[in-house]
Amino acid sequence: MSSGAVAAKRALRVLLVLTLVGSVVAATAVPAAAFVRGKPDIDVTLSDGSLQPGTETTLELSLSNRGDIGLGATSQELAGKEQVVTTARGTVVRARARGDAPVEIESGAVALGSVPEGVRSVPIRVSVPEDAEPGTYRLDVDVEYEYYDQIPGSPVSSYSSKEVSEEYTVRVTVEERARFEVVDSSTTAPVGGSGAVNVTVANVGNENATDASISLQSSNAALTFGGSPAASSYVGDWAPGERRTFTFGADVADGATPRSLSLGTTVDYEDADGNPQQASLSTGVTPAAEQRFALAGAGTDAAVDDSGELTVALTNTGNRTLSDASVQLDSGNAALTFGGSPTARTYVGEWAAGETRRFDVEATFAAAAEERNYAVDATVSYTNPAGRTERADPVTLGVIPAAEQSFDLENHGTDLRVGEEGQLTGTIVNEGPGAVENAVLVLEPPSNVVTAETEYAVGDLAAGESAEVRYDVEVSSEARQGPRQFTYRLRYEDADGDTVTADPQYARGTVGQQRDTFTVTADASLAAGSGDTVEVDITNEGEERLTSVNAKLFADAPLSASNDEAFLTALDPGETKTLRFRVAAAGDALAKQYPMSLDFQYTEPDGDRKISDSYQVAVDVTERSGGGLLSTFPVPGGVGSAGVGLGLVLSLGGLAAVGLGLVGRGE
Repeated sequence: MSSGAVAAKRALRVLLVLTLVGSVVAATAVPAAAFVRGKPDIDVTLSDGSLQPGTETTLELSLSNRGDIGLGATSQELAGKEQVVTTARGTVVRARARGDAPVEIESGAVALGSVPEGVRSVPIRVSVPEDAEPGTYRLDVDVEYEYYDQIPGSPVSSYSSKEVSEEYTVRVTVEERARFEVVDSSTTAPVGGSGAVNVTVANVGNENATDASISLQSSNAALTFGGSPAASSYVGDWAPGERRTFTFGADVADGATPRSLSLGTTVDYEDADGNPQQASLSTGVTPAAEQRFALAGAGTDAAVDDSGELTVALTNTGNRTLSDASVQLDSGNAALTFGGSPTARTYVGEWAAGETRRFDVEATFAAAAEERNYAVDATVSYTNPAGRTERADPVTLGVIPAAEQSFDLENHGTDLRVGEEGQLTGTIVNEGPGAVENAVLVLEPPSNVVTAETEYAVGDLAAGESAEVRYDVEVSSEARQGPRQFTYRLRYEDADGDTVTADPQYARGTVGQQRDTFTVTADASLAAGSGDTVEVDITNEGEERLTSVNAKLFADAPLSASNDEAFLTALDPGETKTLRFRVAAAGDALAKQYPMSLDFQYTEPDGDRKISDSYQVAVDVTERSGGGLLSTFPVPGGVGSAGVGLGLVLSLGGLAAVGLGLVGRGE
């Protein structure tokens, strides 16, 4: 090996050594940053998940945080940071029933805020329906929070955070048990008398009750059971869903107020495990008044703003015959009076138990009254066996005004056009409740619609009957097309012979746009200085047959008409006929179109004679045919003058011929 190669090898070794030494120095010169890493370790449990059907309760969830340290503090600077990384921040808990769990979550999200290591209680309000099936069910619990997963030391100063959403499951148990509920309670004992107290109780739970018994306790001295405030009855087994009705003999003291008297109800029983249980319920009964009456019927034939009879029927539902009985009616609304008074009284006399008595009074409804029930109190006064006057509790009845006479206008039709005659048709229906006599339907037409007869005699109409009506009207040519409202009022005689005008009936109709009576067309052409027959086609655009149609043609110079009238016996709707006129064009007429106008006079089906608007048609005038001397001079007088001119030309031609002959002969 040469000395140069050896020197190069030594230099390379020195370079490698220096590089390694520099790396070590660099590594020891810059200190590495330290970290604390960790996270919360959350769990949710429920120690008591027992639930009862038909109840609402609070479940106490336990949320525990054990914390999980991945890398603890390695320096004094990071001391205590482990608690920071294991703390759940902004913690929110939500519970929800899973699947078919018969549990309603009544509370919403529960905010816990920061949760360090340890255990927190989370209250969740739940309810269970009465018909919930016993069994074990699952509730899902969602927990959302965020935490700092890494806290660095110097020189790094930023924290690293994460958001977490976790789901947990807890179990609840809907237990079987008996539960009781008072379904109904009543008494037949009247004030001052004896009867029965009936109480119906149901086992609305889901467990059979054994060795059951029920007891009632009166808290009011006016109600007793054979002189005692309490009564009881043995039941035995009581199945879920089973109803039991218990009857106890009872007495109600004289002078007691007929109001609800409180009864405490207690059910004692043993559950499925043989443990004694007790259910406390409450109810009440209202004793019947000493003397009562029942409404057997009420009605009136008085309508709003009218008078009539009010008939009331009452039944004596008491247990004895009354003497010197009378009935007073009281109206609490000024819309219903009795001959102008708010009260009415009628004498009944003797009134046996169970007997129904009917009586009539005059009733009047004000004009502002409505078709609804008006309350009337009927109070019976009578003399008791001791000779004292007593009054029974009032019986409230409802009085509805009799229905007002009602009518309806059906099938309203209009056949109207601007500038034309037309018809309004319809059907007036008597909707009852009564019949009417001498009815007349009066039309109130809108502006620009006129009729010679505004009244249509309908006659007598029984309830439910109807009659067709029709009006001939004419729409002014000044009117505009569009919808119109037509008002009809029915005037009639009621059952009392009084003339009554019913509420107005409103109907809509449409006035069509104005249309020409005829369509007039012509395809006419004349040569200047000639005359010919011009044919004009006329079409009936209306919907009626027109008769005695007279046509008059008007022509202005340079046109003239030697036969300017035409006649048609009849023209049916949509029919087209041809009219013929003799027309001439002056010889000096320019070649262009000239107008002619036509007027028509005709008779409508009702006999009215009408004159139409003017119609214009065009006539094409062409240049005179031929040339030479004849075409050089205008020939006045039309075709007649043309004949004279032609004779003159022929005469001049003859002279010319003679002259030529003379010349010829001279040659």
